[in-house]
Amino acid sequence: MRLERILLGMLGATGLILLINASMVAQQPAPTPVLVSQPASPLEIVSMRPTAVPAKTHPVVAKRMAFYEVVVRNKTDVPIMAYAISHEVRIGDGAKTNRICQASMGFSNPMIAAREIKAISSNLHNHGSPSTTPVMDLVLLEDGSYFGNDSCGYLQEYQRRLDERLTVYQAVLRRLQNDGVDKTAAWLKQELSRDSQPLLSPKKMETSVLQ
Repeated sequence: MRLERILLGMLGATGLILLINASMVAQQPAPTPVLVSQPASPLEIVSMRPTAVPAKTHPVVAKRMAFYEVVVRNKTDVPIMAYAISHEVRIGDGAKTNRICQASMGFSNPMIAAREIKAISSNLHNHGSPSTTPVMDLVLLEDGSYFGNDSCGYLQEYQRRLDERLTVYQAVLRRLQNDGVDKTAAWLKQELSRDSQPLLSPKKMETSVLQ
């Protein structure tokens, strides 16, 4: 009773009711991953399997999320700077499809090295669907070529953030040059000398099949 009074004072009546209702929600089974073939994609989803709930995850969050380990493979000799996976699930009677987007972006360093096989964590909101289909929605290579429909809209987001990053570097460099901080200015010059133009103006990849 004392605990309820404390919670009532902190959350109010409505907040307490919502918290109690949330705590009563049954744990939904994780949707079964259904992999599809994308032979033209430079980044391949090798496997996707459910994992245990991470330690220190709040119980309410744990009941509403599904946790996976996704193994991906870069099929090219070019590092991957950014990628986005669209996890597609069917809601209710299957008439409606919901898309859950997951993206990772690298700016100074690639997210996935050439020919690298990498395991990544994927935490998805659990809609109670029996299955989920992960699709490579965007793969942006270091040379500026990209693959995918970009239905999640991360290509433009990557360009915007990269452009902002370069603008900040240029402003800081001018300030450091004025202040005479030679060592830091030399480092920033090195960063700005990277050829970022291909990534600012990416081009759609040819649809040739990669081995």
